[in-house]
Amino acid sequence: MKKLIIIFVGMIIFSACAKQVEVVGTYHSAKPGYFTYHRYKLKGYRYFSGLELVIKDDSTFQMTTCGNIMAGNWFCKDDSLYIITKTNRWRNDSLQENGFNGTWPEILDRPFAMKIENGYLFKLTTMYDSPQRENPRKGFDYLVKAK
Repeated sequence: MKKLIIIFVGMIIFSACAKQVEVVGTYHSAKPGYFTYHRYKLKGYRYFSGLELVIKDDSTFQMTTCGNIMAGNWFCKDDSLYIITKTNRWRNDSLQENGFNGTWPEILDRPFAMKIENGYLFKLTTMYDSPQRENPRKGFDYLVKAK
């Protein structure tokens, strides 16, 4: 019985480590397939492009969007990659110094998930034009691992 428990625990640790090795790498925005694109477009989501995500094997990441540079830690659980943002800054130095209409990028108070599916990462997003959460814009990120 003791050997079975040791084997079972070893298999769990090995499978968790194998999952992390799978996701390590650089991901870029890619245009989703016709059906994926239209399925979310009909629900009011727009496709976001211009995102690069570098997942490192030391459980850190750097994400670059059209306007921000974020860094922090990541972990895998089930079929998702969870991102824990530690820093979030504007890419443009003058925006970083002065803000955009008096605001700076937020650091989320909880991890956000990206679904791992068939070699790509997928995330639904809602963004707002102001801190008062006016004018919501829904979109989705579709990232493919660079070869």
